[in-house]
Amino acid sequence: MLLFLWALFVALNGRLTLEIALIGLAVAVMAFMFMCAYLEWSLQKEKRFFLRLPRLCAYAVKMWVEIAKANLATVRRVYGRRPPHSAIVTVRPFLEARWQMQTLANSITLTPGTLSLECDDDTIVVHCLDESMAEGLDDSKMERDIREMGEKHEPGL
Repeated sequence: MLLFLWALFVALNGRLTLEIALIGLAVAVMAFMFMCAYLEWSLQKEKRFFLRLPRLCAYAVKMWVEIAKANLATVRRVYGRRPPHSAIVTVRPFLEARWQMQTLANSITLTPGTLSLECDDDTIVVHCLDESMAEGLDDSKMERDIREMGEKHEPGL
C-alpha cells in the first residue's frame, strides 16, 4: 500500500523529480501510518491482499464479461416481442465473510437486469428484470469465484 500511495502522489503531481519523490514518500508514510493506526490496516492484511490480487484481477475480467453478456440479454428482453416479467428472489449464498456477501450483492447490482435490494448476513434479495435472469443466481460462477478469493493461502493468514 505504501508503494501504491507513493505512486498515486507522483501520478497526481504529473511529473517526477527528486523533490516530488521525497515529499511523496513522506506523505505516503504518514498516510500509511494513519491507515495502520485508525483504519485497522496492517502489513499482514497487505500481504493477504497481494496474495489475493491475481484472483481479484481474474474476477474483475470475468465480471466485465458477465456485464457485457447481461447487457445484450437485457436489450433482447426489453426490445423483444414478449414483455419481460420481473421477479423478486431470495438468494442464500454459501459465503462466510461479510465482505464476500457485499461483493456478491454489488456484482449482482452491476450486472444489468438485476438489482440487489437487500443484503443480510446470509441472504440477498434480488429484483430481476425477467424471471429467466433469476435462474443462475443460486450457486453462480461469481459466488464460487468470490469464495475462492476468500480462501486462505498460507497458515495463519
